[in-house]
Amino acid sequence: MKALAYGEFGGAMAARIDHILEPAEADDTITIQMIRADRLNAGSAGPFVITEFPNRVDPTVVHLETDTDGLYLEEPEEIARYRRLFNRLRLGALRPGETIARLRELTDQT
Repeated sequence: MKALAYGEFGGAMAARIDHILEPAEADDTITIQMIRADRLNAGSAGPFVITEFPNRVDPTVVHLETDTDGLYLEEPEEIARYRRLFNRLRLGALRPGETIARLRELTDQT
């Protein structure tokens, strides 16, 4: 939500935020947390996705996005590194309740 960091906000952004908040408010198994975009954080190097599969035969995979490509990591050490990174991001982010409250506050301003 890059626009939030720069003060750009309008009806379209409010609709996107509502789209994110509705399932999180309706289902306690969905957690959203907001990090500050105006300072460096553990995830500043770029987006990543950790995908875990229910079947143990399928390995956990980390997907990294780059400007031109995607990269898949499967080595246990690499997976462990990104799990630690994810945990650091969670610790530095607003708590889930605080995130929902902040996003609701932003949508109420429109």
